[in-house]
Amino acid sequence: GLLLPGCFVRCAGPVRARQASRLPRRAALQTNDAVMVLGLTSRAWPTSKIAASMINQLGYETRPVVSKGVDQQEVFGDSGIRGYVFGDSEALPACSGLVLADEFPDKPEKLVACVEGLAALGSLKRVAMLSRPYVQGYPELESTILEACDRVGVEWTVVQAGNLRGGGPGSKSPHSCGREVYDCLPGSTAYLEEDIFDLQQRGLEIGEVTGLGIGPFAFAVPATSRILVAAALAESL
Repeated sequence: GLLLPGCFVRCAGPVRARQASRLPRRAALQTNDAVMVLGLTSRAWPTSKIAASMINQLGYETRPVVSKGVDQQEVFGDSGIRGYVFGDSEALPACSGLVLADEFPDKPEKLVACVEGLAALGSLKRVAMLSRPYVQGYPELESTILEACDRVGVEWTVVQAGNLRGGGPGSKSPHSCGREVYDCLPGSTAYLEEDIFDLQQRGLEIGEVTGLGIGPFAFAVPATSRILVAAALAESL
């Protein structure tokens, strides 16, 4: 596992984690391999959009799942990203990678069907998943997805995060979202607090991934930068 600020990354191949050290070193996906990204159809989409941008820059053919009627030019600009329109006439594309980046837990049966469907096409090699252990439903969803990966024989990476914050222009990242990630927050000063968070979270430092508090009932979920989480998902491929 890898400790990052408010973030924990653990990886394994298609065997259980305790056996992962016996596996050969994992080979990265190849340039131009197709990678599907889930999360943009959710109301909690920022991390998935940031991850899609980073994956695209790494040279993969990025296929984020989008809803019908989405203006892809408005969403992706001239990046070259071509969304996969869920429910449209295009057949499920053969993808080597799958990134599950929804900030809230989706229906397990939907995600398992996606893993199994891509694996059935014969090209799926790796699944990267955003998980939030402090959010109800995520621990069970994580176990379900990893069991599905084991069944179909694909490698997996889990990026565990705390409270997801930032991801806007204050980060100065070329992959950041617009000010909408600040403006949609409730409260008169919340947008400013997120802007400041982004300004303070540039760069990368090794840190602890633990709850904070004093006494048996005090607990604070650590904050995690969306930019950092998206980078961990992209680089795990």
